[in-house]
Amino acid sequence: MIRVAHITPPDWAGSFELGNYRMALAQWVAGNPEYVKHIKSQSPLTYVILDNGAFEGKRQTPDQLMIAAQRINADELVLPDIPGDFKATLELARASYRKLYKHRVMFVPHGQTLDEWKSCLDNWMRTSKSDYQVIGISPMRYIEGGYKHTLEMLEFTHGYNVPIHLLGLADASYFVHNLLDAAKEYGVRGMDTSYAFALGAQGKLLTTSAKKVDLGSIHQYSGLNSNTKRLITLNMAILDDWMITTPGAIGVSASVIRKTASKWLKHWEEGYQTIEACIAACGLSGEFVEADNNGISRYRTDRDLRPDERIISI
Repeated sequence: MIRVAHITPPDWAGSFELGNYRMALAQWVAGNPEYVKHIKSQSPLTYVILDNGAFEGKRQTPDQLMIAAQRINADELVLPDIPGDFKATLELARASYRKLYKHRVMFVPHGQTLDEWKSCLDNWMRTSKSDYQVIGISPMRYIEGGYKHTLEMLEFTHGYNVPIHLLGLADASYFVHNLLDAAKEYGVRGMDTSYAFALGAQGKLLTTSAKKVDLGSIHQYSGLNSNTKRLITLNMAILDDWMITTPGAIGVSASVIRKTASKWLKHWEEGYQTIEACIAACGLSGEFVEADNNGISRYRTDRDLRPDERIISI
């Protein structure tokens, strides 16, 4: 099972059940005492990875990472990296490791081409002295369509027999149809992403056709109503479900909707409540259609759905 570290803005970190696999952003640790308090309160039963801020353009120094790790009792640190620059990444990661060697670490290879990326990883693996390390695979967003290299990156990394973590989710459709089976086969440990939160915050249901919405400024999420928070919860449940099932090409399974609705609806099981009521309890509104891998029936569902049937909003 691939564990998902759902990323939410720090002010909302305590508002959702985020599981026992978490990614904490170092710049948020440095600037938000309540976020620190929340992450630290979860750490006894949660595996906490401390990101280095490079993707957001707020890369922390090794000393800053060490301080942040101590503040939240982090279990693992992402070594500083330079997106797109494999030589600078190697130099910085090696220099940082000399200060952070007492911690479990994640190395993130980089390169302007797939061959450069492979050379970066190979060089690190041949010279690294770490007893325990994880390889973080980034979607290479700095190259157009770079995330489509991820399958080859997975195959190459698998040969080193080390834990693998996917840094971000660039495209839900590509991930589900081209990467998910391979990620399971190669034993990918986990993935972090704000995909479910950012979509839900805009009132959008997570399906395999839902385009990524960047999280953007965390200050834009100061007021989320109850329906929005419920939709975010459903989106997170959908993404978690993908990791243990084989999702259809489109749509959301009725079983996931019902299970999520159980948090707010007393009678949520099939035979006790309609799927429409469960959909509404999850914060969704509007028209829906029944969907399966063979296509979409363009009408609002007027009957209960079996657990393996799916809906999609229109």
